[in-house]
Amino acid sequence: MRKNIIGISTVLLLLFLFGCSKDNDKLIQFNTKEKYVVKVLYESESAFFTNYGALLSAKYPNLEFDVIPLPNTSNLSNREEIQVAYDKVINEQQPDILFLFPDQLERYGSLGQLYNLDSLISQDGFDIDNMLPAITDYIRSIGSGKLYGLTPNFYGMGVYYNKDIFDKYQIPYPTDTMSWEELMLLAQRFSPDSTSSYGIRFGSNHNSLFQLALNIGTNNNLKFLDVQNKKITISTFSWKEIFEFVFDTYQANSMYQLTEDDHSKPGMTHQDLLLQNPFITNEVAMTVEGNYFMNDLKLVEKLDSQSAPKWDVVALPSNSNELSSEDSIWIQYILAINSKSTNKQTAWEVIKYINSEEFTRVTLKSTLNNSLPSRRNSLLDGQHNVDAFYKLRINPYVSKNSLKLPADFFESFNSFANLQISEAYQGNITLDEALASIEEKGQELLSTSKD
Repeated sequence: MRKNIIGISTVLLLLFLFGCSKDNDKLIQFNTKEKYVVKVLYESESAFFTNYGALLSAKYPNLEFDVIPLPNTSNLSNREEIQVAYDKVINEQQPDILFLFPDQLERYGSLGQLYNLDSLISQDGFDIDNMLPAITDYIRSIGSGKLYGLTPNFYGMGVYYNKDIFDKYQIPYPTDTMSWEELMLLAQRFSPDSTSSYGIRFGSNHNSLFQLALNIGTNNNLKFLDVQNKKITISTFSWKEIFEFVFDTYQANSMYQLTEDDHSKPGMTHQDLLLQNPFITNEVAMTVEGNYFMNDLKLVEKLDSQSAPKWDVVALPSNSNELSSEDSIWIQYILAINSKSTNKQTAWEVIKYINSEEFTRVTLKSTLNNSLPSRRNSLLDGQHNVDAFYKLRINPYVSKNSLKLPADFFESFNSFANLQISEAYQGNITLDEALASIEEKGQELLSTSKD
């Protein structure tokens, strides 16, 4: 009996140790003299060597990279077919390193196909503290608490403002801590009639009253869609308030309306389009744009320093300094390690370098040129408030739940909602009636949609 107990205890202990070691492999010293072949899942071989391979080869001459191109999904019509295509490539090729979109990282992590980096980071003393917490926290949140990847860069949105226009009319500048309502009230202090300029301009993703209000609402942590319980909730006091101050800003003629002139025409260069941007031509006091717009503004300063506006940028508003929707921050690729890789240490060495301070500084004007480094200290700009892009966090609500619905749901829902809100704005129906009908129609579409 005692032997049986000892035997069972030994088996349980071995099972426990095996379970604990799955994501806690002891770090093996990387040998710079030994030859390694690292299999990488990326867009294409040429793109990988342009963006990463050349620097990696210079840093690690003992590494050879076998690039596995991402599957061609251009002719695939739905999410399931795209998943099958990726699954096929990954299962057949078994890459060591995977460049994944956030939704893919979430999926493959939940399937146990990715390696938790926490133990490697801890053992190696990797400097993760100086990477933007909003990014690492988000990656951990979609990994159910585990850090399945890292990314050296991200993209962000901000509110750019023309200092010259604000100074001329002695109107206070916007701030990082403003709410959306405060920003809209500030925009209403401008109009072509009173200040010869509009208050604010939004991009094409806010091209309707409904889309603008929806984005502002989700940025204020309002939820209209509960996929898990198949419920639409938009006919509420909080949502009504959002739509009302969007209506007020439109009615005050303070919001710039996109026209055909704002789109590129045949023969136009990027510089041509840029020089007729209403923010550049002092027709708009504020504009909501991505971080890449900083490069555009600096280009204008080089092209025409005399007429270039004096500008700065503040964070996109939120209901707090800790939450924002994916309109504020988004990620393209996250670098992850295949849990089945027999080359984990070498894969980690590569990921570690791509996410290092050294790599970031070298690539700021090339690979990372139109994005923001996850390491804030690498971005030097003493003239402008670039911290605006580093102050908010990603709200995983949008990315995690919207993936479970077919695209035709959003097409039908948005089309109907756009029409109803337009009718309410024109006074043909009340806002209460519009929101109630949107909720009813959305519920109908949601109930009949397939997961």
